[in-house]
Amino acid sequence: MKTKIKIVSKTLMFFTILALSSSFFIASNLLNGPSRIVSNPDPSLNSFNAINVASKSQAPNSEIKILSTNLSAAIPTKNTSTSSKNISKTTLSNIIEESNYEYAGQSDGTLTLAPGESQNLWINLKNTGDTSWEKSTFHLGTYRSQDRSSVFANTSWLSANRIGIDQDIVDPGYIAHFDFTITAPATSGVYYEYFRPVIDGNGWMNDVGIYWKITVKNPNEDESTLPIYNKIGAKKILISLSQQNLKCYEGTDIVCDFPISSGLPSLPTPIGNFKIENKRTTAYSAPYDLYMNWWMAFTPNEAYGIHELPYWKYSWGTVTEGANHLGTKVSHGCVRLGIGPAKQVYDWAPVGTPVEIVN
Repeated sequence: MKTKIKIVSKTLMFFTILALSSSFFIASNLLNGPSRIVSNPDPSLNSFNAINVASKSQAPNSEIKILSTNLSAAIPTKNTSTSSKNISKTTLSNIIEESNYEYAGQSDGTLTLAPGESQNLWINLKNTGDTSWEKSTFHLGTYRSQDRSSVFANTSWLSANRIGIDQDIVDPGYIAHFDFTITAPATSGVYYEYFRPVIDGNGWMNDVGIYWKITVKNPNEDESTLPIYNKIGAKKILISLSQQNLKCYEGTDIVCDFPISSGLPSLPTPIGNFKIENKRTTAYSAPYDLYMNWWMAFTPNEAYGIHELPYWKYSWGTVTEGANHLGTKVSHGCVRLGIGPAKQVYDWAPVGTPVEIVN
């Protein structure tokens, strides 16, 4: 009887030790794994490894969650080719909320061509929504005015107002690549060619101001004397502290509208007229020991700026401020944007862009 009790006791002890060892191993791997931020297909979540903290000092009071490990070091593109399918052009003007995207770069936005000369262009758009994009319906459409026939269209386009993607399917988290050529018209001038992504048969996606400035002229012509076609309005950023949003204007057109987080009542965001003084892909704040991507200073001393939700680096990983703070005043005085919108505004606004901050 005593022998049986000893065997049972030893067996229970063995499985207890095994369970504790496994738990420690799993937790250790999670905490020490890579911590690079990757975009979540759901922009409201912003990042897989976000912890909702306003500053490092508040982290202990927050509900601490295990950080997820890095899902991808880079966002790949899926590229397979098949024959192009017939498209049905949409006549809807609605914006598709569930098919969000991020601007992910384009070829040189300013170029000069001789009449009749051709040039290759490209643009990348990342799928940050929750549905896949299909080659038969997801296109780059001409804009301003919507569905206009472009004078630069040629046989590389699907039609005079549509450009197709290279891939058959672009799943959430992947990048759609548009590669096409333009052919300059015979008429000299300075042309502003605007585009906007569209899912034909469903609706238009958000307008972030995608365009190319194309000067068409002969060698002996003076650009300053050329006529201007489809010129953009003056760019301006308007920030409302009471509404906690940021709007991008081109003339009277609103091309973006994003929620923000401005300064705490004890650390208010300044009100007044400013401009983008300088831009940095990443800035560091020594007083708060935090990092800010897509930094755009709007005061000469760089004390205040527009930037992405901040993050803190630790030996065991990276902590990013949660997106649920957008819409509330919790910053140290800067204007915080979500992951995705911050880069869109950064790419859209050149240095010198006026910034008006109102209550």
